Amino acid sequence: MYLVNDTEMGIIEQITTNLTQLLRGKKATPLSYDDYPPALELLVKRINELIYSFSEIWDFILPLSQGILSVEPPKASNLMASPFKELHSQLRTLVWQVQQVAQGDYNQRVHFMGEFSQAFNSMVVALAEKDRLIQEHIRFLENEAKKLRERESRYASAIKNALGGIFIFDPQTKRILEANEQFTLMMGYDQEETESLRIYDFYQEKSLAEEDLQDILGKSLHSITNRQYRRKDGTYISVDISTCWSESGKSSV
Repeated sequence: MYLVNDTEMGIIEQITTNLTQLLRGKKATPLSYDDYPPALELLVKRINELIYSFSEIWDFILPLSQGILSVEPPKASNLMASPFKELHSQLRTLVWQVQQVAQGDYNQRVHFMGEFSQAFNSMVVALAEKDRLIQEHIRFLENEAKKLRERESRYASAIKNALGGIFIFDPQTKRILEANEQFTLMMGYDQEETESLRIYDFYQEKSLAEEDLQDILGKSLHSITNRQYRRKDGTYISVDISTCWSESGKSSV
């Protein structure tokens, strides 16, 4: 029979207290084991290993419950710490995969954590499809922009090289917005001067200008013959006028 002295009984009581703390999910203080009988010393060492493992696991789980993943996993090598080491490894991999997805790598897939894996993988597939549609739309817009530039280039070339004078005016203000070189030569103005003029400036009689404008603004296409347009130097030239509407952004000209 092995008899337990008071000192040893105290150690056993401390061990019991620490185990109770662990079972309640609380950290415990490691025990010292100087000058203990070999059997008791071995027991204390094992209990301390358990306390250290629990402490490391606690320090890993508590921040994780607040959304913080520790840089290092629990260091303990016993079976109790193994699942948490594996969890740490998988979560670190998951963080890396999320970062890859954020950078446009939609080949990432998660194969652990059950329903979470399915939700994550479904999200990545949806993001990949959304990205594909966005890229497709961008290519479409780029192609349309290229076509528009080409049309504008052809239009500008046609306007510039036309034999007749061409000008564009605002139907609200009746102000000249743009004119080709042939028109400025015909009328004796430079480009900047032309863009400060209104339709009325070309007519000797405002009533005739109002009549022509009423006909022009009331029809999609309109022709006017034998009008006298006043040049910058005060002389007049006889002109025939053909007009049409054109869309310019949100307005017509």
